[in-house]
Amino acid sequence: MSVCRSKYLTWTDKLKENIRRDTSSSGLCSLLRYAFEINKSCENSKLYTKHLINQLKDKSIFKRNRKWKVLTKKRCRSTVIETIEAPLPLVWSILRRFDKPQAYKRFVKSCTIRNDGDGERGEGSVRDVKLVSGVPGDFSTERLDKLDDESHVMVVSIIGGNQRLVNYRSKTKVVASSPEEDEKEKTVVVESYAVDVPEGNSEEDTILFVDTITRYNLSSLAKLTKKMMEQSLYG
Repeated sequence: MSVCRSKYLTWTDKLKENIRRDTSSSGLCSLLRYAFEINKSCENSKLYTKHLINQLKDKSIFKRNRKWKVLTKKRCRSTVIETIEAPLPLVWSILRRFDKPQAYKRFVKSCTIRNDGDGERGEGSVRDVKLVSGVPGDFSTERLDKLDDESHVMVVSIIGGNQRLVNYRSKTKVVASSPEEDEKEKTVVVESYAVDVPEGNSEEDTILFVDTITRYNLSSLAKLTKKMMEQSLYG
């Protein structure tokens, strides 16, 4: 048995005993901190995290120990929708470029591919993104989790960096809008995300911050496609 697993099993035994005795919240919170430290040092962190979450799902524990709600990570999620007056192939050709987010994301200064994933900058690729001055943080490390050119879906996770978006994961889906007669082709971009709420911030503040960045990026994308069409760079 590995040292990590041995420590974790010891912790779960202590947790069950404390629950049975209805120990004070301070004692249980200490155990929770210890569990997270074990989790950080374990190779199979996902497995231990899953067990940890299952233990914390006991509603009676949360009722007796309000501090647990503060110690466990709070997440928030939202969806931003933008309609762009450009054909889907053009919009998707820009969005899918994991190696060039700065094409429409004005807060990105530069991007370097660290790991090329499947060899074609597809799923599994990792990029290091440098941010422009004036925004919280200097850099971000991001992974391409999914890239589907048939359904036009892209999933990206932030796995490192010093920006505010901790455990950020976004899913972007692009669909063609049914044009009316004599109407230009339009594309609907739907970007949904989930992210941790930073300590000291509310869910509302976090959503406002991320939504603002997302809307700015998609608005920039709309302007870029319009400029490309005007210059006849498409088709």
